[in-house]
Amino acid sequence: MGADAILAATRALVERLPQVIAFAGPWPEEGPRRRIEPAFLPVCAALAEAEQGATALTRELVSAVVQAAPVLRWQQTYGAGDFGPAFLRGYGWSEFAGLRGPVPSDRLAIGVLLLWRGGDLAAKSVILDRPSSSGAR
Repeated sequence: MGADAILAATRALVERLPQVIAFAGPWPEEGPRRRIEPAFLPVCAALAEAEQGATALTRELVSAVVQAAPVLRWQQTYGAGDFGPAFLRGYGWSEFAGLRGPVPSDRLAIGVLLLWRGGDLAAKSVILDRPSSSGAR
């Protein structure tokens, strides 16, 4: 499984959640993808725990993220000066669709945020609405 499996699982999940479509609109149309350079972070070691805790609704997506973690671009917005090195070891995110992810969209961002605290993992799908350049949603 790779990035394509994540994108398919993400799209399938979004399309099963009418409240997400009402908020963010439909999945971006198929088109050219961005080339993403993989990057790994220490928090990725906790992904196995996320898979064990996945719900029926998110199991396919979480499994795809776990399998494709080595080919994703894991990033951090904060530095050690913001919250300390312990926080950074348990924090990271990867965007699937949006301004940085492989599926370009200036309207929404979809990815995964990992927050891990010594074995207490919280994995969340993050969906953010971005107005288009015209201001329309």
